[in-house]
This record gives sequence, C-alpha cells and structure tokens, in this order.
Amino acid sequence: MSNEEKEIKENHPSFFNGLLLGAAIGAAAFFLFGTKKGKKVKKALKKGGIKTFEDLKKTAKDLEKKGKKLSKNAAIKKAQFEKKANLTQKKVVAEIRQAEKELAQAKKKAETLKKKLTKAAQSAKKRYFTKRGKSLGK
Repeated sequence: MSNEEKEIKENHPSFFNGLLLGAAIGAAAFFLFGTKKGKKVKKALKKGGIKTFEDLKKTAKDLEKKGKKLSKNAAIKKAQFEKKANLTQKKVVAEIRQAEKELAQAKKKAETLKKKLTKAAQSAKKRYFTKRGKSLGK
C-alpha cells in the first residue's frame, strides 16, 4: 500500500470502506451478469427466491384462514358464555326474590308468635303471680 493510500485509509475511513464495498458489488455484478456460471447462479437464486416467495404467500394465506377460524370460534364461545351468564344471573335473581319472600313470611310468623307469647305471658302473670290473693299483673 502506498503512502497516499495509507493516508486516505487513515484520514478518510468511510471513503475507503465505500471503495471496497463498491468493488465487491461490482465484482458480484460482473460475476452474475458477465459469466456463464454467474448466470446459472443468478437463475438458481431467482428460482429459489420465487419458490420462497410462493411458500411465504401460502403460509400467509394459511395463517389468515387460521386467524379467521380462531376469531369465529372466539365469537361463538363469547356468545355461549354470555348466554350462560345471563341464564345464571336470571336464576340467581329468581332465587334471591324467593328467599326474600320466604324471609318476609318468616318475619310475619315471628311477629305473630311474639304477639301470642306476649299475650300468654301476660295471662300467666295475671293468673300465677299474685300477692295476698291479688294479681300482680295489670
């Protein structure tokens, strides 16, 4: 390497790198477009690229179909879940209402029993609790 090339390499590394890259690209282009063997390689690369592209298109279509199927199944499962949730909610609400009715009835019975017991207690007080023959009850 001459002093001038060393100076260019040291002071301008991007220029030197660009020069090497350009030479490599030029050599590859010459090989692919200028030689019989290069044309065969280019043809094989093109064929392989086309096959790969076709495989990618097929894979993309398959994935799209699977995605649509999954989306459809998810929508169906969502609808089924919502239906079950609504039925369960209705059952729970009905059971709560029934329990409220039963509680109200039990409350009424308890009040009735309380009144009867209070009356019976007052009657017993008058009858059995006396002082010198007089009832202590009012």
